Amino acid sequence: MQRTPVWVFDWGDGIHDVAAKTVEAATEDFVTITQHMIEGANYTLVPQKAQGKLFSRFDFRPSHLRMLYEVFDDDIVRSFLAGNLSAREPNLHRAL
Repeated sequence: MQRTPVWVFDWGDGIHDVAAKTVEAATEDFVTITQHMIEGANYTLVPQKAQGKLFSRFDFRPSHLRMLYEVFDDDIVRSFLAGNLSAREPNLHRAL
């Protein structure tokens, strides 16, 4: 099943807009997958090959936001969309 992502970033988005769109997309995926499972859909489980970092509240400091606002002039999304920031494409397993 293919779907159009809701997390399309816009040039005017700030970091908080990106966070909100990410939560919205994850929530919609969760609801859809849960509904499919209730209806009897079977999913192929894919074991993780590596352990990832689980971030907690202890990993965040308000000073991290200062860098986003000052170094990137609160324009990190525009810098990413313009190709000024590199990003490694993740290897995702999609259920939808």
